[in-house]
Amino acid sequence: MDSRCRAGCRSCPGAAFSGWQNRRGKLGAGCRRHDDRTRRVRGNPLQRQSGTTQKRLQSIGDEKLAEALNRAAKAEQSLVEFRKPRRALMTPENLERISQRLLSFAGTQFDCGMGRGGEQADFWWDLEPAIVAAGWTHIFWQYPPGPLPMLLMQGPDRPGSGSVGAENVEVHLHPEHRVRLLPAATALVAILNEIGIAARDAGFNAHSINNGAIHILIGDKR
Repeated sequence: MDSRCRAGCRSCPGAAFSGWQNRRGKLGAGCRRHDDRTRRVRGNPLQRQSGTTQKRLQSIGDEKLAEALNRAAKAEQSLVEFRKPRRALMTPENLERISQRLLSFAGTQFDCGMGRGGEQADFWWDLEPAIVAAGWTHIFWQYPPGPLPMLLMQGPDRPGSGSVGAENVEVHLHPEHRVRLLPAATALVAILNEIGIAARDAGFNAHSINNGAIHILIGDKR
């Protein structure tokens, strides 16, 4: 028996069980020295629970970090796409798709109003020929009577455009001609959205007196 152990401890080699009660009230269960050692070997239940909790928190933290990194990557990609000029979408294939979609409405008249940004001018420079190739007729923007803002010109071979405020691409139809022009306008809006250019029917708020024409407004990309 271990010299440091009390008599009757079952944990000591060679110890005879004498039936004494230890501090826990259990007969011959073990002395304090061996009870303490047993607790150290088995581990504290609270410590085991704490370790499990830490692992769970670490797992949750890793998941949240992965989600945050994924959101950041998506936001960065969205920013890249937003900054891409619309001219980048004016590929030969997309321009052909636009012309083919609008062929059914050949003879439709249209004019253009746009802002003064370079991105808008470049986009319209590429888009206008595809619409004309479908048999549509481009006419000068006509302001109402009164002080006339200057028309925006893109060379001698193209009708001048009005100076307007707009967002993305807006199509405006005069109420008296909406029913007649709506199918052609709807086709234009649809094909632009299909190739990734935001466009919408904006009702009517265009300062052009070409009431029988579709007014195509080119605004800032939003």
